[in-house]
Amino acid sequence: MLLRSRAQCWAKVIRVAVTEYVRVLDVDVRRRHYHETRRGQVVAFVVQLEVEVADTWVAVVRYDTAHGVPHVHRLETMTRVSRQTLDVPGGVRPKDALMEEYVRLNNELGAEFDRYVREHPAFAARIPRGAEIILQVQGNRGFNAWARGVAKHNHEQGRPVVVVTIRRVKPIRSRLVSPRLRIEAA
Repeated sequence: MLLRSRAQCWAKVIRVAVTEYVRVLDVDVRRRHYHETRRGQVVAFVVQLEVEVADTWVAVVRYDTAHGVPHVHRLETMTRVSRQTLDVPGGVRPKDALMEEYVRLNNELGAEFDRYVREHPAFAARIPRGAEIILQVQGNRGFNAWARGVAKHNHEQGRPVVVVTIRRVKPIRSRLVSPRLRIEAA
């Protein structure tokens, strides 16, 4: 196959896959998700919670890797936004393979924890309102230390902390049956 331009050549050499979607969570609440991967590794991401206020979608919380480091933006008032760099203990950055693995595991455990809480209301009722959750995996010292360090760094004074130790996680299998896509006009 002949490449016709320099741009086509670079596109062939540096393949960047982009995933972007918006998921409705509730009336007037949605989550926007965007990430780029290169050779199977996430190289950039944005995840933000948006609420609709007076027919306008407003980003209330936004996590992203703009400016080269992971950080969070929080809407304090309608005119004031705070920004906090999400430092990781030991100066580890997203490009480090071990941290990428910990972030991936933390995301997976977070999704499973959210599902578990929805399906087990008695368990959920034991969690204090507004608590910060630290997920730990039985026998995984490295991840557990990393998760505790990140939680300690980002802890808000006065909030209760709940440590959830998970014995194991079953393999992920989709429960969707024959999903179909229908793309509607924007």
